[in-house]
Amino acid sequence: MTNEQRKTLQRYEKHLHSAFYADYVVGLPANDVRVLFGVFNKIYSTTETNYSCNFCVLRVLKGLARLYYKSDSNKKTK
Repeated sequence: MTNEQRKTLQRYEKHLHSAFYADYVVGLPANDVRVLFGVFNKIYSTTETNYSCNFCVLRVLKGLARLYYKSDSNKKTK
């Protein structure tokens, strides 16, 4: 994950947290979903585009959160 991607995800930390730890996403505008899908697609070299599928949005956010929190814990231990 690049620093730019990490900064982008920081803006959505509350959504990443609720997706990863509580298994839900709420109050995320469509434009923000597209931004998050863009980051996900870059990181995982995929072409996810099903922005209106709630399960897909949750899966993408959980995937991003997994990396976000993993890289966060690596920074704290170094």
